[in-house]
Amino acid sequence: MKRWWDGLKISHKIVWAFLGLIAFPFSLLLMWNFGSFAVQYEQQLSQSGQYMLGMVVQDVNEKLDHVEMLVHALSSNRRLISFLSHDYTGAASYEEYTQTVLPLLQGVGNTVSPPIDRIFLLTDNTSIPEGYSTVYHRDSAPEQLLLKIPEDGREDLWYVKAQDGEQVLYYLCPIIADSRKSEGFLLVKMRGEKLFSEIGKPQEGGTALFLLDEENRPQFSNVETEPGFLFPKSQVPRGPVRYFSAPLDRLPLQVGVALSAGEHGILQKNSLVTLAFMGILSFLFLSLFYSLIRSIIARLRRYGYDMERIAGDNFHGALAVDRRDEIGTIGEQFNRVLNRMRVLMQENIQKETAYKDAQLKALLLQINPHFIYNTLDMFAGKLTLDGEYEVADTMCDFAQMIRYNTTASSTMLPLREELNHVRNYVSLQRCRYGNSVVLRVHAAEELLNLPIPRFLLQPIVENSFEHGFAGKAPDAERLIVVSARKVGKRLILRVRDNGQGMEPGQVEAMNRKFAQPYDALALHHEKEHGIGLENINDRLRIFSRSDDRLVLRSRRGRYTSMFILLGQQE
Repeated sequence: MKRWWDGLKISHKIVWAFLGLIAFPFSLLLMWNFGSFAVQYEQQLSQSGQYMLGMVVQDVNEKLDHVEMLVHALSSNRRLISFLSHDYTGAASYEEYTQTVLPLLQGVGNTVSPPIDRIFLLTDNTSIPEGYSTVYHRDSAPEQLLLKIPEDGREDLWYVKAQDGEQVLYYLCPIIADSRKSEGFLLVKMRGEKLFSEIGKPQEGGTALFLLDEENRPQFSNVETEPGFLFPKSQVPRGPVRYFSAPLDRLPLQVGVALSAGEHGILQKNSLVTLAFMGILSFLFLSLFYSLIRSIIARLRRYGYDMERIAGDNFHGALAVDRRDEIGTIGEQFNRVLNRMRVLMQENIQKETAYKDAQLKALLLQINPHFIYNTLDMFAGKLTLDGEYEVADTMCDFAQMIRYNTTASSTMLPLREELNHVRNYVSLQRCRYGNSVVLRVHAAEELLNLPIPRFLLQPIVENSFEHGFAGKAPDAERLIVVSARKVGKRLILRVRDNGQGMEPGQVEAMNRKFAQPYDALALHHEKEHGIGLENINDRLRIFSRSDDRLVLRSRRGRYTSMFILLGQQE
């Protein structure tokens, strides 16, 4: 069998494989397709039932929320709390009740939808006489009103009681004074048929809605039920009806939905017609399949021969593409890859040549940096001997900056060295602005040895002189404050100047740029001279931590502060 199979052509193997994959699977498909369509229909029916159930539960919860919101507002009313907290004698309590409390209770009762039947006041203040059809002492309240008052008196609750053959709902809400003292309770009474009015309305498609107790007995519904009917607890398919239920979080009740499954038989008939149609199409497709496979194999064989020829000819030539179909697209893509390979090979040769030329130029132009700052030190010594002490100090500062730029090979240096670099730069600026330049550095001794990226502070200070102090009078103070502090594991550096500041829109735009993740392909604009702020922010993102960045704060005409957020590793 294996020898026979190995001796077949690829086109014949594909045809036999297609026949084997069609005959057997088609018979299996005929058996389980009915079940698959039934499962799909059950899933759709379940989704519809859950959606309907969710809508009903949401409607009930919105009504409960409406009631709770208004009662909570009433329980925090200062006039009601004042009425319950005062001690009364004679008819003073009745006058206060009729003028203050009764309008509040009537207003809430007329506002809520569904309407509230009654609102009761339960109080421990025995100086307020019971009565007024509303006020009760908590210890002597009628038993039919209360289920159980919480011991701490600070929690609200819902409960249900059956009265006169119908469901009556109660909502108990504590009244808490500003001193956190409980002054009593508000008890709201509502009828279930009004609160659950949506459940009693007829629905499209004969959908049945139920309000169920804890034992799944219907309390009322929009359809008639047989005596002793119990709503099924599970959602397993049961005959022509599917049942769904969900509890109400705040009430010992459930909402049930029953959907008709009468379309199940029609769906099975449609699936049988679909199967027959699929069988006919499969056999029609088989009659065209063999000729299609032969043409594809022939074109692929020709492409393989041409590829071998091109590879043997040092990748010269191209595939002949005669059709704009998928196989023709393969040929076109191969030709594009072939052309790209030729370009890359040529570019690689050019890069090799350019790299060697660059190495040669670097060797020819290399200068020992020690010669530069040693020469500057020699000039400074000569100026000192000539009495030019200020110029000599400036020359020394410049030499120190050159030494800082050229000698350190590491990208991370102690904070102490970066601060010294800033001092040298500010000293050079005093040559231009004189004593109007003031530098203040605030950094604890234990922070000076912490490593930070090089060239972090000096470019920001340089930015202050170029932009922040632009337009200042020659004798105006130019104040630079550099500070360092540690918050948790994060080191925060700040450079503040008293320059002209920035507009809020500019500050917001800069902070948006600083907060963006580093994108190596994006075009970054740097200053023509020196290192730009975006360059500093990108270096923080690349060489430090992903959350290290700059944060800008500024006020027009007052100041500009640049914060550098660094995450220090343990």
